[in-house]
Amino acid sequence: MGTYTLDEVMKEGGKKTYKLTEVMPESEPFGKQLNRELSSIPRQLGLTARYGMEGLGSIPEIIGNAMEGAGVKGAGGNFGTTVSNYIGLPKPESSMEKVIAEPTRLMAGTAGFGGLANTLAKSSSPATQAMLERLSANQGMQQASAAGAGLAGGYTKETGGDGASQFVASLAGGLAAPMSVQALSGLPQKVGNAAKSAVEYVAPGIIMPSVTNVDVIINNVLRDSGITAADIPANVLQSLRGDVATASKSGDLSQDALRRLIDYRTVGATPLRGNLTLNPGDITREQNLSKIGANSTDPVLQSLSERSNTNNAALIERLNGIAPATGDKFSTGEVVTDALKRNDNYSKWVIDNLYGAARNTEGRSAMLDPAHFSQTANNLLDDALLGGKLPSDVRNLLNKTAMGDMPLTVDVAEQFKTRLGALQRASNDPAERLALGKVREALEGTPLVNGQGQKAIDAFNTARKANAGWMGEVERTPALAAVRDGVEPDRFVQQFIIGNGKDASVMSVAQLKNQIKDQPQAMESVRGQIVSFIKEKALNGATDEVGKIGQSSLNKAINEIGDRKLNLFFSKEEINQLKAIGRVSSYEQVQPIGSAVNNSNTSGATIGTMLDKLSRMPLLGKIPLGREFVGQPMQNIVTGINAGQATNVPSSLLLPMQKKPSMLPNLMVPGLLSTQN
Repeated sequence: MGTYTLDEVMKEGGKKTYKLTEVMPESEPFGKQLNRELSSIPRQLGLTARYGMEGLGSIPEIIGNAMEGAGVKGAGGNFGTTVSNYIGLPKPESSMEKVIAEPTRLMAGTAGFGGLANTLAKSSSPATQAMLERLSANQGMQQASAAGAGLAGGYTKETGGDGASQFVASLAGGLAAPMSVQALSGLPQKVGNAAKSAVEYVAPGIIMPSVTNVDVIINNVLRDSGITAADIPANVLQSLRGDVATASKSGDLSQDALRRLIDYRTVGATPLRGNLTLNPGDITREQNLSKIGANSTDPVLQSLSERSNTNNAALIERLNGIAPATGDKFSTGEVVTDALKRNDNYSKWVIDNLYGAARNTEGRSAMLDPAHFSQTANNLLDDALLGGKLPSDVRNLLNKTAMGDMPLTVDVAEQFKTRLGALQRASNDPAERLALGKVREALEGTPLVNGQGQKAIDAFNTARKANAGWMGEVERTPALAAVRDGVEPDRFVQQFIIGNGKDASVMSVAQLKNQIKDQPQAMESVRGQIVSFIKEKALNGATDEVGKIGQSSLNKAINEIGDRKLNLFFSKEEINQLKAIGRVSSYEQVQPIGSAVNNSNTSGATIGTMLDKLSRMPLLGKIPLGREFVGQPMQNIVTGINAGQATNVPSSLLLPMQKKPSMLPNLMVPGLLSTQN
């Protein structure tokens, strides 16, 4: 058993097993410790200066190496190293100093490169300026990444790792460090929110606005969108009040974000921040992170992609809940055509009974004035210049009546009227139809010779009026006319309800609804087929279990049906739900201009697999606090987002605030934190 320094332990690279007493130095009196720490300060300052100069020197070194590769002798090398050696700055000797050197150099280089990019951006073209500004943005996170990469890579190098191991460790540190910084940066706010929540729980009347005030806030925010708190379903409004109350204490609310949240709550889905803000950056981070998690085997990392799957299932379930499917198109066609047939048969029965009663009425043989009829008919035709448009058989009947060859009794006159009506409906010539109408007008005005037979005329008029009314319904309702002609049930739904032709126009469908509105089974069948049509388009024919809603196809199908048809068969609340489903599906899949979602999934698959390996690699157990600062943050970053879905809703409702310049220095000096062994 012996005593080993930390350098000796690190050089062994974990090849030996040490007891705690072997690596713990003997206790040193406080005075000597203080003497040693004070005497090391000049050296640490010198090391920090060297690391900074070498980091800044990496910029011209990159350019110089490129020039040397092009044939310019002596152009390569780090200018900062040359200057540091010339002025005699100390060099790192111990393993700890060498490990510290790497992150410090990278941080200095990152800060220098960012500053250079920011300076060049001011005098560059717009396209180049945008690129340079992105390179110089968010220096705090860039330096955190540089520090993590340098620390992990340097430690791996000093403990015997080869180039590949150094690369993997640097990548892990570069990914994990900014994640940890980002997570920690939100800690004060989370603590503050927790404190506020505690106070609100204890004394809700002091901080939490009243329900009335919250509803006023909601109404004010949504004023221009045509929505009020009264229009929001009670269960949705109840869940919304807490988020609005919390958000309103931190700033002004975004009308658009609040409206999107209402849609999510209406359909029972769970939003992420990007779904509410539609900010390209938020959407890029969340969707890319979801892809990374989906390619990982860690259940925690997979939670974001599972949320998308759960939301998709919620949308399908809500579609089914609006109007459950009652059968296929054929069965629906049968149900609706049967309902129309019942109406038609009943109307025919009523009309036949009226005509039967008229035929049984006394006075059917009573005479009408034939001369009055002939003269009036000819005058009406001549005045309208329609004499040549009268069909020959009608002209012959008119002449026979005038010459007395055909007695004009009440019974004959009724048959004549029926014939005129049939010819009018069959004719496609407007002038011919008008001429036939003039003859009928004359016949309707022809008086009885002796005043008898009026009772029979009235009975026939009643029957004829009923028949004319029903035939008008048939003409205005293409579906009803098709049923009388024997339409096939499997074509019925597409042609007379869902389609875009004249037979499925809004007016035609409205007439169809009037025919079946008192028959619940037929109404439910039509409702179910409309929703089934929309869902079939949205899922591209897939089943509920495996189907993915396509927002474009879904919204196109809703628009094809149209608001007016939907209003005929669905309540206002059901239509709002249907449209909310369409909007939420868009929020789930939208990639606005400016986003950079990795749709190819190549990097998602690569990084997801890498995260699996990095979080389990033995190396992290050998790096001081490796599990805590590298492995665990890789999982915690997704856990934090997923667990914060409920609590991040209030902050997502706020209008963007002007960012204040950071008061933190861009360059940290970790060299001052190291100590000699």
